[in-house]
Amino acid sequence: MPAVGEIFPLVVALLLLGILAGVRLARWSRQRRGRAVARRGARGEADGVRLLEEAGFAVLETQVRAKALVDVDGEPQAYDLWLDAVAARGGQRYVAEFKTGAAASIGHAATRRQMLEYSLSLPDHRLVLVDASSGTVQEVDFPKLRALTE
Repeated sequence: MPAVGEIFPLVVALLLLGILAGVRLARWSRQRRGRAVARRGARGEADGVRLLEEAGFAVLETQVRAKALVDVDGEPQAYDLWLDAVAARGGQRYVAEFKTGAAASIGHAATRRQMLEYSLSLPDHRLVLVDASSGTVQEVDFPKLRALTE
């Protein structure tokens, strides 16, 4: 029977090898999921643009970066907004948000907050929520906020 001193380095090497394999497997799995999400997002965006156009919107830009301002202790601070699309219809400009699945509902808290942020940050734009899964385009409005700004 081998002595503990002879087996210990082998056990340590096997443990390290197992840890390394686990880390690589986890990285591969994250990358695979990330690529799947990116593919689903690209499909959702293409479907969203098509749905907007079918609903009579002219899509002006996609993946638009906009600046918004917030005051913190009286100091203005800018932050970035990433808009899925800016569209126009009937002389009015719209911010379009593309969603799929459960997130494609105004009942979804994160989606509602995002739309509310757009409404407050871009008051000269109206809002549409595009559900690429079900093929719907819904105009979203926060009437009490609109009444405060008019």
